[in-house]
Amino acid sequence: MDEITFSKHALRKLKERKLDVNMVEKVLREPNFIFYDKIKIWFDEEVDILYVSLKEGVSVDSEEIEEGVRVEYDEGKQVVGVEISGITKMLAKPLAKQLAQIVS
Repeated sequence: MDEITFSKHALRKLKERKLDVNMVEKVLREPNFIFYDKIKIWFDEEVDILYVSLKEGVSVDSEEIEEGVRVEYDEGKQVVGVEISGITKMLAKPLAKQLAQIVS
């Protein structure tokens, strides 16, 4: 996986929510780090949205931490899910880059 970098805005939002950047990076690098048996993932091909439910609960608040990435929170300000818009476009460039390296 390429190096993970967070924008200043994303870092500020993580700090506001008291989320450890190293932990978030670990979760991104090692998806099985989270109790994946509780995670549910939906992909809506029609609107190109991937939704990752991290725990049961009702979302009462949300914020866009990066363009196309919305985090949803429960009443206790705990993350219950993440919605990623334009997921296929987001993944296409890194995938194309990897394929180009393999072919060349």
